[in-house]
Amino acid sequence: MQDIRYLTIRLLLRIVMVNIVVCSQEQLYTVYGEYCKSEHLVISIKSTKYPAKWPILLPNDLCLGWLKMSFDDIDKPDNIYQCMTVNHALTIKYFVLSYSDSEKPITIITHCEGGISRGPAIGLSLNLKYNWSLSILTNDAITPNTLVFDTLSSVL
Repeated sequence: MQDIRYLTIRLLLRIVMVNIVVCSQEQLYTVYGEYCKSEHLVISIKSTKYPAKWPILLPNDLCLGWLKMSFDDIDKPDNIYQCMTVNHALTIKYFVLSYSDSEKPITIITHCEGGISRGPAIGLSLNLKYNWSLSILTNDAITPNTLVFDTLSSVL
């Protein structure tokens, strides 16, 4: 019985201790400056067809991991663009879960180029599955990418 109580308390703590922050690539530098003072993860998403470059972040001992993925902002698979796949979704799942069991608070910073579609879809999917805190930092109205949301939600 004591083991079950301990596990329940630990799971409750885990829920409270993970914060998801969603932003655009442009906002990333400001957000990173604020959240890099505690343990964090970064999930960077960029398109495959456009010349977007990966952001340059200063090395930081508190950054536990940085996942960089390329897939396009489309809602339906086609022959021109690369959509999010189940393999992308599983990579995000295992990346996040491998670090989220920490006893310390952790922030997951997820961004895409505009911060209105793929990043929010990832943040919202994680939030709905694990009930983690979610902050979406954008001045624009968000429209979570349904393919990204559905694909990630299906493996969580």
